[in-house]
Amino acid sequence: MKDRKSRVSVMVGAGFSLNAKRVEATFEGMALWSDLKKRLIKDLIHHPDIKDKDVLEVSQIFVEEYGRTSLDEILKEAIPDDNYEPDKIHHDLLKLPWSDVYTTNYDTLLERAKKRVYERNYQVIYDINDIPSSVQPRIVKLHGSFPANRPFIFTKKDYENYPQNFRPFVNMVQQSIMETTFVLIGFSGDDPNFEKWTTWVQENLGDHMPKIYMIDCAGQNEEKLKELAEKGITLIDFKEIYGESENRYSTMFADIFEYLSYNNRQEKTKWPYKSYKNINNFKENRETYPNWVVMPTDIRKKYVSNIQEQITILLNSSKDIVNYLEEILWCCEKFYIPINFNNLSIKLEGLIDKLDESNEQYIQLLLLLLKEERLNFNNLGFVKYQELLDKLNLNKKQSHSLKHEQILYALNSDVQIVEKMMNQWNVEKTEIEWGIKKAIIYFRIHKNAKANQMLIEYLQTIRNLLAIKPDDYRLMSLESIVLHHLKNNGRDDRLRFLNSKNCDVGKEYEQSVISVVKFENSYGKVRYDGFDPGIDRIKTSYSILIDKALLNSFAVMQMQETLMLPTINNSELELAIRNLEKYYPTYCQIKKIQTIDSEGIIKLFSREFVYSMDQSNLDILTSYLTNSVFNKSRSGLDVSVEMEVISRIYFILPSGEKEIIDSSLIEFIKNKGTLESEELRLINRFLIRIIVSKNIVESESFCKMLIQNNIFSLENDDEVIMENVFFKYIIEGLEEQSKLCQFKMSQNQIEKLFNKLKDDNEHDVALFKIIALVRTDKLPQEFYNRLLTSIKEYSRRQSTRLQRVMEETVRLVQIPKLIDESQFILKEIPKFYKLGTFIGSKELDTYFRELYKVFSCTYKDTNEADLKNSIYKPWLEKFYLWWEDQKQGFNAIEVDNEYMFSVNYFEILVYILGDRILGTVPKQLLDDRDLIKIRKIFLEIMEIRKDLSFYLIPSLERLGNNGEYGIDYLLDRLNDKKSNCANAAMQALHDCLLLNENKKINVEDPIRIKKEILHLIKYGSVDIVSMAINIVIEISKSIPTFFDDSDYKILIKYSNCYLTSIIEEVEFLTRDDLNLLTSYANLVTYICNNQPKIVGKQFNEWKKYIRNNPLPEVRVCADFLQHT
Repeated sequence: MKDRKSRVSVMVGAGFSLNAKRVEATFEGMALWSDLKKRLIKDLIHHPDIKDKDVLEVSQIFVEEYGRTSLDEILKEAIPDDNYEPDKIHHDLLKLPWSDVYTTNYDTLLERAKKRVYERNYQVIYDINDIPSSVQPRIVKLHGSFPANRPFIFTKKDYENYPQNFRPFVNMVQQSIMETTFVLIGFSGDDPNFEKWTTWVQENLGDHMPKIYMIDCAGQNEEKLKELAEKGITLIDFKEIYGESENRYSTMFADIFEYLSYNNRQEKTKWPYKSYKNINNFKENRETYPNWVVMPTDIRKKYVSNIQEQITILLNSSKDIVNYLEEILWCCEKFYIPINFNNLSIKLEGLIDKLDESNEQYIQLLLLLLKEERLNFNNLGFVKYQELLDKLNLNKKQSHSLKHEQILYALNSDVQIVEKMMNQWNVEKTEIEWGIKKAIIYFRIHKNAKANQMLIEYLQTIRNLLAIKPDDYRLMSLESIVLHHLKNNGRDDRLRFLNSKNCDVGKEYEQSVISVVKFENSYGKVRYDGFDPGIDRIKTSYSILIDKALLNSFAVMQMQETLMLPTINNSELELAIRNLEKYYPTYCQIKKIQTIDSEGIIKLFSREFVYSMDQSNLDILTSYLTNSVFNKSRSGLDVSVEMEVISRIYFILPSGEKEIIDSSLIEFIKNKGTLESEELRLINRFLIRIIVSKNIVESESFCKMLIQNNIFSLENDDEVIMENVFFKYIIEGLEEQSKLCQFKMSQNQIEKLFNKLKDDNEHDVALFKIIALVRTDKLPQEFYNRLLTSIKEYSRRQSTRLQRVMEETVRLVQIPKLIDESQFILKEIPKFYKLGTFIGSKELDTYFRELYKVFSCTYKDTNEADLKNSIYKPWLEKFYLWWEDQKQGFNAIEVDNEYMFSVNYFEILVYILGDRILGTVPKQLLDDRDLIKIRKIFLEIMEIRKDLSFYLIPSLERLGNNGEYGIDYLLDRLNDKKSNCANAAMQALHDCLLLNENKKINVEDPIRIKKEILHLIKYGSVDIVSMAINIVIEISKSIPTFFDDSDYKILIKYSNCYLTSIIEEVEFLTRDDLNLLTSYANLVTYICNNQPKIVGKQFNEWKKYIRNNPLPEVRVCADFLQHT
């Protein structure tokens, strides 16, 4: 009851109504329970033993004989409500800040009293239907109310049925008992209402029932006291004080209400007592602070803007800031006001030279600035203030503050150093707050057992001290921190009590977290469209205050860092980090790593983000991650997040950093001993990214280093230990590296690889590189037999994973087994969709693989397909029927997004149909019916997915069945707003040019196609330009004479202009920008290798840029620029 948050509820019984003032002395008085029983018995004297029954049983018999109306009239007569009016104690009762007032009384004394109570706005609840729309404080009439709010709960059956008929009232009372301190007044020990309500509550809440307090002055015997205790009721008996008074109850309540309403006391939960709109009040508020470890969230948010405003006014006034320095520093600490905004840190730094070292605030100022440099990850600044502090004579609290800051800073670099610092940090048992902070750091370095033991000891110390000083808010706050970390059974009741004093730090933290909102920077100039065409409007707004969203985010992060309290919902914590990342970029980045999951990594550490990271940020992050991985792994903790982040930023690191990580990773793997399957999966991606990030020489060196370390792993469901487990991942890494580049190795380079097979030191890496070339279709067929021989003679013991790779490679280079076409054509095409349901895809996958082998030639081949004409027609007939039945399934996948297979069978179907069937079928085999069917299917595919249909247009052009969907249509689609359609149009035009080159169709104006594509490179959007460049490279490879010297000169000009713009103008590259950069690098490489005379020295800057660029997909081109 010490604040207006109303944490106390009261239940008022019949005895309290006896203190009402009778309107006239001659009017009838209120009957007691015994009086009511006597009155009812008068009409029931014919019942034997009626006098032995209790009043509830008597009233039940009376209703059964005379009816409910008769009972109601007797009650109104016995309790003449109109004869009484509320007295002063009724008004004093309602003036107190109760959460709710419950009453079992039928009279209206409280309702009438509330009309003259202006301090509190009570709402009266007569019926359970009033509850949902009600707000506290409320007067709740539990048993009905005169004159007409029936039923008046009085009979035995009324009470028996009450928990069912009036369940909301029962729940309401129970909730109040659980959430507030519950007080009973006006009840006697033999009051039926008292007996029933306490029994219901005890039955429902059982052992979890908090204590209920009953105020009385009648005195109770030992038996009654024992009965009350069993019900969880604590009797506060004032008999010794008021027992002999004439009007003992009214005197007692008058004194109690006067004491509770005494307004001149400074109640802790009402702090601050002075306004923060005047800086001269700051000192008094500091001196009267209740010593919460964490400022209550509501108080912090309410006053922080006023504090900022007053500090800003002070900084810009002629007043000496030194005179107010203690208040500024205190407010910054307690209200979590960051100094990295609005030049406050600069102003405070300027005071260092002005202050004398003897000034009490000099050290506090240095500590605050030290903390700021830690948050900024400014090593020079941190060392500067650390050295200044080391020279000073610090008291214990200041020494602990310095040590704490030093350890927090070291946590981001080396955990082993932290352990040494922790061992040197001496905290006494009585220095509870610092001991708890030390224990929390042990949690952070995963020494949980040590941390828990410390907290258990400090909890005992706290409770010993609270026994002496039970209202110490600092001790109670510290107790709550310990309870949240230990998670002891039965802590909830204690935390509820601590919360009533605003001392539950976990609750305050969670309250701050859930109130985090996105920071929207609305300050500065904002240009927006006016209502009228061609008219812009500019809105300018400024503020001298830090935005509330930033303040709350900063508070949350500081609490989380220092106290490491659990968070129910990490999304708000992540939002707080995002709000602050502009102001504390590196700090927030590390915090993100500590809180995000694998999905969060994908969003945060995108390729474009990593590429744009500055070197200082990168150095700090790398140091933190490597230390975190290799220190956490020693404790057997999960390092998947850190490992994934290191693998993502690896490509951007300097070569020296990469070498350190390479060695550390291999050492890490060796120290693990045998690796389990999940650990292998984690390291696999890392190794592949390492290999991909290196050039040819670097990747060979790393692979050798990996091969030379004989690493074991658990295979086949962790049952069999195998050697050389990473050989498979080396091949996968080399495959990824090969895929990055659009160019094939020369014959001479491949010969050198095969020659290395004769050298024991080079053999493994050379073989794996050749296998990677095969698996990416970059090894000429004339080398297949030599590779088969090398695989057959490979002598190393192979893991099952490597064996599979070898077997797959052999199958790739061996002549594929022929499929019996006549048997294949008898097969039905498997269905994957039936009656609106997807029924599987495995059989369809197998069928498409066989279909590839049957129709093995494509329209790109110079020679016609060597396939029996009898195969085409029967297959097409099957396909017509199958498509008609299955097209709705493809529509559901592509349009409704109902389900997606791991493989897109719609795309595979269209490519096979266009490249291998309609692109090769002899024209004479198709009659008009076939052409109509094919055109219909083409239009239906276009309806489902337009871009895919474009891939069929070249084959339809060949068959003369394209109609209006020909080359002109594709040229128009180059400007399609959907980039996938524009890309498909380019690919289709490329195929048309290739068919034209092979004399299979006639392109009337190929120059027009060339001009349109070059036009896209000059004027297209970033993604379209990238696609256009890629298609230029493809066309140049397929048709070397298509582009002439003048075209290449234009491409050289475009490329150099792009390089200039990207070096001089672009600060942050998007993913589309990176793709465009890669496309240009490939174009430059192609032109250098194929048009050296035209290029001359024009690409020298490009060559330097490519060789020095960290992006693997760009730098891989350097391997093909060595001799240009």
